Amino acid sequence: MYRKHVLIVVLIWLGILCFASIALAVVEHETVRYERPVRTICGKLTGFGNVVPTLGVQVFDNGQVWLDDSIVPFEKKKKQNLVASAELNDKGEFKIKHLPKGFYEVEFGNGGNGGNGGYNVLSVLVDVDPKGAKDRLCVDVSLESVPSPRSSVRRCTEK
Repeated sequence: MYRKHVLIVVLIWLGILCFASIALAVVEHETVRYERPVRTICGKLTGFGNVVPTLGVQVFDNGQVWLDDSIVPFEKKKKQNLVASAELNDKGEFKIKHLPKGFYEVEFGNGGNGGNGGYNVLSVLVDVDPKGAKDRLCVDVSLESVPSPRSSVRRCTEK
């Protein structure tokens, strides 16, 4: 009888610990600005260095709202519209063409559902300009709750 009660208590504590660890997994949303205007939004997206087909790319107008630290993220999203999205090919590559000149937020990683498969979300603020650089963006999103390495964006050097 005693063993049965101990087993029940242990199972309850394991359930509580499992629930607490799930509740503590936080999706981080980082925002960075790409340094040069680009002609088109294209490149390669990886998660922790690997191609993850479930990751996505979404483009929102009114990217300048992310430069205003006085507005909370939820309110910033209310001031934006989704203008384009792209799925990744089997190499993790994406391409979004024919955007009008403007300042955009390009959201990488979440596929539209607030964190996908344990990956953080990275928003890159980008100027699109027909006279801009032909840069391809290489984006790597980090895993939730992993302090290092952080999500990053850089100009792709490989073709």
